[in-house]
Amino acid sequence: VMYRDDFFKTGGFWNNELPILEDVEFSHRAKRLGLGLRMIKGLYVGHIFYFNLFASLKNAFKKSLYWSIYSFKNRDIYRDSGTASLELKLTSLLYIIFLSSSVLSFLWPVFLWVMGLALGLSLLINRGFYMCFYKNHGAFYMAGAVLYMSMVYPASVLMGALTGAVRFFKESVFSVFHKQPVNFPPDTTANISDQKGLSP
Repeated sequence: VMYRDDFFKTGGFWNNELPILEDVEFSHRAKRLGLGLRMIKGLYVGHIFYFNLFASLKNAFKKSLYWSIYSFKNRDIYRDSGTASLELKLTSLLYIIFLSSSVLSFLWPVFLWVMGLALGLSLLINRGFYMCFYKNHGAFYMAGAVLYMSMVYPASVLMGALTGAVRFFKESVFSVFHKQPVNFPPDTTANISDQKGLSP
């Protein structure tokens, strides 16, 4: 919710080269104009997509691809901003450790402990997220969500992020050697803050 004049002052949503993430880019641009973002904790919004498994993984790939490009552009790849939450980044890192350890455990059984530790940390980091599933849908649904979010979803996120990183650096190098403009989102590097808590 915002004043109409403020919305038009920002230029509205920018979507020429950014099929997703328009809300984050918009909030960063609004921040640079001196506008603030207030979060109302008691307000809940439902995103109803009716995704099947393939559509969910495709969406995860697409989001992480564009979010990584956006975050490389704005130099905030490690922040809880452009490229999603810190929890998702840590979960993806733990997923890599889990998969690597599962392969190494065939040669050195001690890596079974590393697998267990990585999985345990992932569950701990996302415990609040999983408890929401439990409270709203029960234990059986939560168990499926844990398996999906721990073992399947991170793979799509990582592939999207890697693809985005390769695309960003490839087009950056191309623009340097050929002196051609690169079609990245507009510059939002000036004092970017976390979109979850932009202060006035």
